[in-house]
Amino acid sequence: MAPDIAMRATKATTGEALLIVGAGVAGLSLAIALGRAGIGVTVIDGASRPQTPADGWDINEWDLRVSALTPASVAFLDDLGAWSQIPENRKACYTGMQVWDAQGSGRIDFNARDVQTPFLGHIVENRLTLQALLTCAEGCPRVEVLWEHGLAAMNFIDGGWEIGCDGGKIFRAALVVGADGARSRVRELTAMPVRQWSYDQSAIVGTVALATHHLDSCWQAFLDTGPLALLPLADDRKVAMVWSLDDSAHPAIAELTDEAFLRALNRALGPEAPTACQIGPRASFPLRQCH
Repeated sequence: MAPDIAMRATKATTGEALLIVGAGVAGLSLAIALGRAGIGVTVIDGASRPQTPADGWDINEWDLRVSALTPASVAFLDDLGAWSQIPENRKACYTGMQVWDAQGSGRIDFNARDVQTPFLGHIVENRLTLQALLTCAEGCPRVEVLWEHGLAAMNFIDGGWEIGCDGGKIFRAALVVGADGARSRVRELTAMPVRQWSYDQSAIVGTVALATHHLDSCWQAFLDTGPLALLPLADDRKVAMVWSLDDSAHPAIAELTDEAFLRALNRALGPEAPTACQIGPRASFPLRQCH
């Protein structure tokens, strides 16, 4: 930790607030870790508090956004008390990876047993991870989460930050953490430099039902138009699909009917992966570098 940041964090423990902008996975994780270390934290977010997510098993009820959590990430969530808050029957433990070049002969397969570990990671819906962290944050005496408090202004005055919210509320903070995503308002208001560019690709995401068991494996094909991945879900015949396509190829695939999309998906996967037989709701988003 840099000396000036350490000094501000120390000030936060002696009466001046430490404020995090953004109540997503990153912001809440940091807030809980600091709170458990005895540091008081306020988290603000312009959105409304998310509703408790549904946990149905129909193909239309799965979150379109999932994350692959490594053993280290699982251990971190466990330390925060969040891992146990995620329903056991929604944690998809994966033990294998099957990756191939759809345009050539390159291929790599590996299994957890190759590295003497019980699993390589877990696939978990983002909304369930967020809900688990929110439950922990709301149960932490030193953490306060304020919804519908969008960041409107930031000014550095007398060695600390004055933070203005959309509703007019003012906070004083010794240290402000921007955890408000790719379009960070913190970054904008503080004129932080950023490097960003488009990858000229968009990703199509959705839940896919398979004709057979997904074998607790992640499947990834590298196509000439971009990578295509199937990530196992807790239902042994459902996977989360992430199909990245060059912008020139994306519209033709994204606009297909479900039946035509499944044909295109199985054609792209080839015989290497299980056959897809049903597709749930789909969404697309552009892929960008932003750092």
